[in-house]
Amino acid sequence: MSVQGVLNASNPAGLVPRRGFGLGVRGSLSWLPLLCLVGFAVLWPVAVFQIKSFVTGGWEALVSAYSEAGVGRTIALTFVLAAANLVFALVVGTGLALCTLRTPPRLRALVTVVPLVPLIIPAIAAVIGWIFLLTPRVGYINIFLRSTGLFGDISEGPFNIYSFSGILFISGLLFSSFIFMFVINGLRNIGGDLYEAAAVSGAKGMAIFFSVTLPQLRPSLAYGSGIVAMLALGQFSTVILLSGPANIDVLTTKMFYKFQVFPVPFAEVAALGLPLLVAGGLVLAMQRWLIGDPRRYVTVGGRAQHAMSHEPAWWASATILAYGFLSIVLPLGSLFYTSLTPFWSGVVRFDNLTLENYRSVLANPYLISAFNTSVLAAFATVVIILPLGYWAARVLAGRTSAPASAVRLLDVLLLLPYALPAILLGFALLFAYTQPPFMLYGTKTIIIVAYCTIMIPYATRLLLSQLLSLGLEPWEASAISGAGPIRTFFLVTVPLMRQSASAAAAIICILLFQEFGVSLLVRSASVQVVGGVLFDQYLAGSYPNVAVIALMMVAVAVTGVVIMILCGGGGALRKTGGSLR
Repeated sequence: MSVQGVLNASNPAGLVPRRGFGLGVRGSLSWLPLLCLVGFAVLWPVAVFQIKSFVTGGWEALVSAYSEAGVGRTIALTFVLAAANLVFALVVGTGLALCTLRTPPRLRALVTVVPLVPLIIPAIAAVIGWIFLLTPRVGYINIFLRSTGLFGDISEGPFNIYSFSGILFISGLLFSSFIFMFVINGLRNIGGDLYEAAAVSGAKGMAIFFSVTLPQLRPSLAYGSGIVAMLALGQFSTVILLSGPANIDVLTTKMFYKFQVFPVPFAEVAALGLPLLVAGGLVLAMQRWLIGDPRRYVTVGGRAQHAMSHEPAWWASATILAYGFLSIVLPLGSLFYTSLTPFWSGVVRFDNLTLENYRSVLANPYLISAFNTSVLAAFATVVIILPLGYWAARVLAGRTSAPASAVRLLDVLLLLPYALPAILLGFALLFAYTQPPFMLYGTKTIIIVAYCTIMIPYATRLLLSQLLSLGLEPWEASAISGAGPIRTFFLVTVPLMRQSASAAAAIICILLFQEFGVSLLVRSASVQVVGGVLFDQYLAGSYPNVAVIALMMVAVAVTGVVIMILCGGGGALRKTGGSLR
């Protein structure tokens, strides 16, 4: 939902919001520094990358990029894979959300968490876990299935993770979690009065679903579909690890391979990114068109859960647990077992398990430095983005005097990181910050700047929703009581925004350890991040060490999320689940 739509829905009478209190940021131009800062951080790298690339390369670069053999197939595969991912995620994610309605009430809280857990597992760790399971010759599952004799006398397979279907399956599992997150929150927000009215009118079963549930889920499905479509168009980690043997290239991997050439043909990279830029804009436009006027979906009623509940069914709980087994237990289990073996052979044995791989990894100063850089960058991003996101949320919520045009422009700027594929944004950041006046390449600063650029929309939207739900009364009461801006900030703003700030910090931790493309581009030989080291170890064939590093990434991501949620209290967990809306 756009920010303007949120404002309209929360203020249908069209009243002009009064100026709030809390940070002491007043004055008619308090919005201007923020707009310039966000515009510079988000728009400037992309503009510099595209404009300078085409000025340097011109029409020749465009012709060279699109005249290469196989580029048409690459573009087609990019959009076919994205469409297939979207359909897969919509079916599985929506099905899982509806299954929660048929689970026993005492188990509902637990089974609702299961489809969200894959979001915490870094995508590259999950992909490598599945590589250990389904590699044609030495995958654990393939070796087990061949040992049963059910597939005849074959030396490989029966499954091949290095294929279009393998890429679709693994990425689809992750994207299903995103759809589930949107749909489950949409189901919670449907008023019970609508179901009662439909029942009184004689509607039953599927008639209620198509006349009430599906129309009210339209914003959630539009939000989720838009996010997944853009993520699928720009997916990188799954394809870069699995595409080699199958000779499957998408635009992001094609751009990355060009990055390995010296000198880097930035003009051709920019040309290859144009379809992704156009597609991102079309997806955002389609998303807003599908939602339309958000006030149509505002309902009143506190009995939604009761109205949506159905008789418990064993298959509903079994379906959710099966998804958890596929997306959590199997990949993490294969990582854990491989991390304890001297080498990856595909044969499961328990007489040669060792902790030597853990000792080797923990004694590697290069890897420890990469972990420290990743944690430092994540912490610095949280510290920078939370105040900046709160400032942006105040402007968007009408708590500072700002022209409507400035609010709309800020809204659009904050949507750009959603619309841009991560790998394309990574190229733009690398290009912009390795030239005068910003020579940041080879420093930790470029990593922090890149992380802040891609994370600010998430923090802003969560803090914005909290501000709109609180209203102005707490800050006005503090001002009437004689409290100054600083005292009001610490006694009113901090306690009221604590849960949302903690949820935003948790989301930043989750997404930064999910993020791979930007990190791989802005790192350098002297400043590494953990995802880049894992990728290098994978290319070198150090598979037990790769398993250890992947598990460490999972542990660090989970620890960061737990700490942030504990800081915010129990309500932060619920807010984290719906923060991307």
